[in-house]
Amino acid sequence: MMSQFRQATGPNGILSHVQTLFNRLAVQVAILVGDVMPQLSLKCVSGSQLMMVNTNYTFSSLLEAREALNAILALRFTETGTNSVLIATFSQWSQAFDKFITSRGEIPFSPSEQRSLALIDLHRRYFNMVLPWENKNSHQDVLSLDNYTGDFEELVNCASRVLETDTVPQAAPLFHLEIGVVPVLFVIAAWCRDPGVRRRAISLLMSRQAQEGVWSSHLTGRVARIIMEAEEENLDVRSCEDVPGPRRINPTLIAI
Repeated sequence: MMSQFRQATGPNGILSHVQTLFNRLAVQVAILVGDVMPQLSLKCVSGSQLMMVNTNYTFSSLLEAREALNAILALRFTETGTNSVLIATFSQWSQAFDKFITSRGEIPFSPSEQRSLALIDLHRRYFNMVLPWENKNSHQDVLSLDNYTGDFEELVNCASRVLETDTVPQAAPLFHLEIGVVPVLFVIAAWCRDPGVRRRAISLLMSRQAQEGVWSSHLTGRVARIIMEAEEENLDVRSCEDVPGPRRINPTLIAI
């Protein structure tokens, strides 16, 4: 985050960077409580750079690609963010991102770029999985989520790769305003009833003292563990099928 701040030269550049950070924070708040407070909107950032979503994407850096993906995420919290618009916009973003990666050729990624790339890959895979769900509300059927165990496992693998790229020692506290791995790992822990995948997600949450804006990895991991323990109480859970529908806590829709 500090390296990005140093690149923001001049008053306009610094103001733009600070605006970007607060936009990320606003989206994180919407992700965290938007499901229980549907009246919450992102009108506070309306008209900002974050909300400038278009389908004419051209990227010259991973940072540009990430902020564009954040803008699509923000679009989900607006009245214009219909599912068809989201799918079309995300498709255009994906094409532009692939084109950017191809254009780099053999140019190696720096350590910070490798982390950005891993984080983009995580969020991209998540979008690919959940956008079709919202079109048919299949996430409301808790038993149907068992069909996506393989996808959940791959998301855990992606989140693990993101954490492996962290340059901060594992035991050291970490704070940043990025939309990182914590919301995705919580979704996995809340939605996936496979005991192995679920516990891996919780383990990753508890492995770092990370504060991603409003998202605390430790606090989120504790909440996820409470959900898991409540669902599995007095059960011998060896697979998803061992958690019956009535025992499953209706998954909170986290729109990340």
